[in-house]
Amino acid sequence: MTQPVFYRPNLAKAADAVALMTESLNRLDRREADWLAYAADRNHLNRFGRPVLGLRYRDQDGLPESLELAELFASDGGGTACLVSGGLAARRADIAIDRDMFSKSDLDALSWVVMDFLSKGRTPDAKDMPSGWTGGVTGWIGYEHMLDVGPNRGAWLEDMAGVAPYVRF
Repeated sequence: MTQPVFYRPNLAKAADAVALMTESLNRLDRREADWLAYAADRNHLNRFGRPVLGLRYRDQDGLPESLELAELFASDGGGTACLVSGGLAARRADIAIDRDMFSKSDLDALSWVVMDFLSKGRTPDAKDMPSGWTGGVTGWIGYEHMLDVGPNRGAWLEDMAGVAPYVRF
C-alpha cells in the first residue's frame, strides 16, 4: 500500500466530541483537544478497526495537530454544543450534544482518554506519544501509522485502505 489512509471526518461530530470531553474537563485548549482526539482515534482504531472521529492529523512540534479542530478553534464553535472563546473550548449549555452520532465504543474511548488525561495531571507532551508516532513527518499522517504492530496489522491495513475513503463520520 503506497497511499496514506484517510477518513472523511464530520466537523459537527468533532465539535460534539470536544464538548463531551469538556463535560469532565471544563475547558480545553487546542493542543489538549488535538491530543485527546488523536488518542481516542488511535485507541479505538486498534481495538475496533476504525477511529472515533477520523480527523486528519499532522505533526506540530512533536504532537498531533488536527485540521478539523484547527477550524473549530478558529471559529466560535458555530451552532454546535462546543463554545470556543479566547482559545479555549467549553461545553455550551444551550445546545444539546448529538449523542446519536457516537457508538457506545466511541463514547467509551472518549471517556478513557479523558480519564488518562486527568491521571497525568498535566498537558501531555512529545515524550508521551506512543511508539510508531511519526513526529517530524511533514504533511498529513495516514491512519496506517496509528496501527500497533501485531499479527493482524497487515489484514487491518488492507481493510482500512479499502473502506476508509467511503466512511463518513
